[in-house]
Amino acid sequence: MKTITLRCLGPAKQFSPSGDIKLEVDEKATVGYMRACLMAWLLDHPLKTEMQEILNISVFATQHKILLEEESIQENTEFALIPPISGG
Repeated sequence: MKTITLRCLGPAKQFSPSGDIKLEVDEKATVGYMRACLMAWLLDHPLKTEMQEILNISVFATQHKILLEEESIQENTEFALIPPISGG
C-alpha cells in the first residue's frame, strides 16, 4: 500500500477542512481505483450524497495533465480533484 495526497479544489474542498485528503491505495492502483477509495471514504461524510454527486462528475489531474480512469497512480505525485466549474 502507498499513501497519496489528493488536493480538493472548488466545491470539492468541502470533502476536508484542510482541502487535502490522504488515501491508502494499492501499489498498482489506477485513477479509477482512487475514485472508488474516495467514494468509500465519503460514506461517513455528513454531506455524503452531495459529495458523491460532485465526485461522480469530477476529474483527477496532476500538475501536468487531466488523468484517465485507467492510468496508473505514480508515487510522490500530487493529485487534484477538479469538479466542473462555470463562469467566464
